[in-house]
Amino acid sequence: YGDISVSADGQILEALRNSTVSDLWIAPVTGAGAPRQLTRESGSQQAITSLATAQDGSILYIARTSGGMGIRAVGQDGSAPRQITPEGLLVADFELIPGGRGVVFSALREDKVPHLWRVDLDGGNLTQFTDGTGELLVAFSHISPDGRWVIYRRTEAPGELWKVPVAGGEPSRIPDVKFAAFFSPDGRFLAGLTSKEIGARNVTVWVILPIDGGAPIAELVQPPRAIGPWWAPDIAVLTYIDEADGVTSIMRWVFATGRTQTLLRFPEARLRDLEWSPDGKEILFRAVKDQRQ
Repeated sequence: YGDISVSADGQILEALRNSTVSDLWIAPVTGAGAPRQLTRESGSQQAITSLATAQDGSILYIARTSGGMGIRAVGQDGSAPRQITPEGLLVADFELIPGGRGVVFSALREDKVPHLWRVDLDGGNLTQFTDGTGELLVAFSHISPDGRWVIYRRTEAPGELWKVPVAGGEPSRIPDVKFAAFFSPDGRFLAGLTSKEIGARNVTVWVILPIDGGAPIAELVQPPRAIGPWWAPDIAVLTYIDEADGVTSIMRWVFATGRTQTLLRFPEARLRDLEWSPDGKEILFRAVKDQRQ
């Protein structure tokens, strides 16, 4: 609330209320049809964050619960909503385990220390598998395609990235990447975010690294107002959100040629989060609008 004023007789208080509406939409990439809205439940008390499409076609996302923030699921037509994680957890982020074997997520309990957890898609077999001083998933795709490894960050060393077996075990550090690292759909490459000094400026750079190690095979200086990137089903392409001209667009970078091009312009709202359909024909995204009343 802001811009507060009081009536002359002191009996009425007036204020401007700001709220954020965050909902799920789905759109065909080919333009053969309009974007469809899937959820209409969110507001400042139930804002939606994060999203992913499960093997059965349901869409998972994070929303407020009575006891914190939890993972929920809904059908692609908006039907059959359900809650996956129990009350009492404050979920920060999540990632699907390939093959429909469940979800890995970072969450806090009463001690306010984040750890990594896994849970089945039906809510069963909830397990905490890290117990350090604080562990969080990093941005974008954090689990290897074979479901064996998850990439995370330690709160005590924010400039380092680590990986640990999803089944539990000893962690190991990922060298030469500072901000994020995520697996390509075929598991052959890592897309990493790091910093680099170019001229007199220190800039963020996207790099493509062979999974077995070695020098980057491609790199791109991050555009000034870009969000992302995300892998496309085509292994030679990264996609990202661009707000450079005041209108949100979804862009693609073909790193074999270095070219970038526009996939979709969406002037109705700001876009956050991308998820490609397995056949590469649709992109699921989150559209955000600010409302003033």
